[in-house]
Amino acid sequence: AAKDSAMATSGSDLPHHTRRPLPSTRVTSRRALSALFLGLCCAALAMAGRTEESGQPPLPERTTVTIRGHGIEAEVARSATEQSRGLSGRARLEPNAGLVFPYARAGRLGFWMKEMRFDLDLVWIRDGRIVDISAFVPAPRAGASMLDALPTFHPKEPADTVLEVVAGTAKVRGWQVGDVATFDPPLR
Repeated sequence: AAKDSAMATSGSDLPHHTRRPLPSTRVTSRRALSALFLGLCCAALAMAGRTEESGQPPLPERTTVTIRGHGIEAEVARSATEQSRGLSGRARLEPNAGLVFPYARAGRLGFWMKEMRFDLDLVWIRDGRIVDISAFVPAPRAGASMLDALPTFHPKEPADTVLEVVAGTAKVRGWQVGDVATFDPPLR
């Protein structure tokens, strides 16, 4: 009888809800894997970049724009969707970062500051030379509605490329009309 009662209490014959799990490496392994997965997710979110706050991923194509020996690491907005979105909604732009808009033909392009959160310099370029600079272009005032008219900014001369950088960059770096702008890798 003692043998039978020992077998009955070993856990294998008891209903599931009365069994006690024995410490196991499987439980520890699952916890370790869960912790590792959570850590990787946190790291991925942290590396998602400076645009995470707006929900916009950085654009995949990049180029280095060099003007007067100063390099700007710029995303490239090629498609109509990328160009329409621009930097809208982003919380900030790093000091040595920018966004480049290449166009097939030079023209008096129009840019506006829809959903911008910070001021910009617009550097208008044609055939690798600065043709105009719109400095300290203001973001819309806080609380402005989408119905408020936003001004459109145009270069004085036709441009085939526009570089957007943080307001004040052109002045601090001494950029002027006529300066050469190079792109590595080239845009065209």
